[in-house]
Amino acid sequence: PELAILSALTDLDLYENELRGSLPSTLGTMSALEKIHVDGNRVGGTLPKELFALPKLRELRLEDNEMTGTVPTEIGRLGNGGGGAEGLGRMSTLRLDENLFTGTVPTELGLLSNLDELRMDANRLEGSIPPEVMTLPRLRELRLDDNGMSGRIPIQPRDL
Repeated sequence: PELAILSALTDLDLYENELRGSLPSTLGTMSALEKIHVDGNRVGGTLPKELFALPKLRELRLEDNEMTGTVPTEIGRLGNGGGGAEGLGRMSTLRLDENLFTGTVPTELGLLSNLDELRMDANRLEGSIPPEVMTLPRLRELRLDDNGMSGRIPIQPRDL
């Protein structure tokens, strides 16, 4: 609750500590946040859906933690304030690698049109790679290695 009073905070850098517990849902009330770096800790629990309401979020780095559960479909609203015009968000970096996420890679990631770095490697993800991810126009780094992925690589000839 105390963190939420920092309403002008744009960058939250708490990486490489020994932080435990889960991400507070009150982060979703900090509407000025552009960057959240909580990587390299021992943060667990699931992704709070309140994060997806942050209108200015450009970077979300939660790698190397102990986060669990599935990656919610609402992830397509990151950096868009949860509004209805998905794809217009500011989200450029999404790092959820080296956690304990399960389930599949959400097709809604394809709505993050400004995403240039997507890392979800070293989790427990399964299923196929959504074709929507392969059509992201600015994507320059995609890491899904060290999971339980299956199926075909969805690359169209125009993408090569």
